[in-house]
Amino acid sequence: MKTLEIVQMANDPNNVLDSLQLDSVQTLSDKNLQRGYAFSVNYAINNKNSYIAPYIALNEVPDANVKYLDSIYNVLSPEVSDSKYGKQLKTYLETIKK
Repeated sequence: MKTLEIVQMANDPNNVLDSLQLDSVQTLSDKNLQRGYAFSVNYAINNKNSYIAPYIALNEVPDANVKYLDSIYNVLSPEVSDSKYGKQLKTYLETIKK
């Protein structure tokens, strides 16, 4: 399910959810978030020659585990790591590793 569908399901005034159903909606939301993170990280790693890879790391998954962000940075081509977002990703990694 997509995030919007999950939010609509949880906030539907015609369908009051009990605590078990709310837990189920929360579980769906958590799985959707994990799926989005996995997709973004995999995309960035598999498109290491694309200038969008460090941008995705910085803007879509900045709070991902440091090892994933580090993996993205380490596979970037030299041209991409020297780009604006490549340099920003390097600075961001240095900051969060402290």
